[in-house]
Amino acid sequence: PACFQAVRAILSVTVFEGKVVEAIPIGLRGRLAPPEIFHEILEHRWYLSEQADRDVGTIAAANSYFETVLLNAPDPLTAGTDGTGEFSRLLGP
Repeated sequence: PACFQAVRAILSVTVFEGKVVEAIPIGLRGRLAPPEIFHEILEHRWYLSEQADRDVGTIAAANSYFETVLLNAPDPLTAGTDGTGEFSRLLGP
């Protein structure tokens, strides 16, 4: 039945999401929420696949995302410490 196929699809995405989240390099963890990273990897996969005119796969997309996108995402522990971020303006000198 269709309901079992839907449940199976949800479970397989959940398991795959967990594996992708586990693959996040330790130094980049915490920059974004894991579900947001997973969603962005799927979006990144779409963009890369469009450029390559073929499906590049989730593993290749995840590696590319970690190296090119997440690496440049602000680290929440240091964001705003250079005097130009929100925290610096809120806390003052």
